[in-house]
Amino acid sequence: AGILMTGLAIGMLKDAILYKKAAIFSNLLMSLKQYLALLGIWAIAFLIYVFLGKAGHFIKLSGNISVVIPYLVSILIQLIFVYAMPAVIIEKKNIFSSIKKSFSLLKKFFLPTMHLIMAPAILYLPIIVLKQNLVYLAGKFSPEVILIVLAGGIFVSLIVDILITTSPTIVFL
Repeated sequence: AGILMTGLAIGMLKDAILYKKAAIFSNLLMSLKQYLALLGIWAIAFLIYVFLGKAGHFIKLSGNISVVIPYLVSILIQLIFVYAMPAVIIEKKNIFSSIKKSFSLLKKFFLPTMHLIMAPAILYLPIIVLKQNLVYLAGKFSPEVILIVLAGGIFVSLIVDILITTSPTIVFL
């Protein structure tokens, strides 16, 4: 469902930027038609992340660096695939041509893309640090702090996801 909503958001944003009447139903149908391509892009990015995560287990990391490295890897993967889903929805490209398009746009707009991904991603860093210290925080304050941190994480994640979906789509257009 998340991939469909991402496709829908990209289509709606395209309509808004091109001054077309935003049509939820037709953009949802486009997302459904392109579902396998969207799912394929997500699956490739996920498998790369899992592979790098498994490879990272061979390196013994401790402390906060064990959290920072996967975070940086996820940002790198987002950078690589950030324009692939807009390519699928806007240009109706297949999985591999959309990934190729993403690489070429990343090469062309590397610094702006880096800023577009890093700025929202930095918003999530405090949540990562707080989640790493939930037991300490619950003992120091009260167990309810766990709910506050988790709710804050959901809210920040929502904002980050919106920014990471919309800003590269605007650059793509």
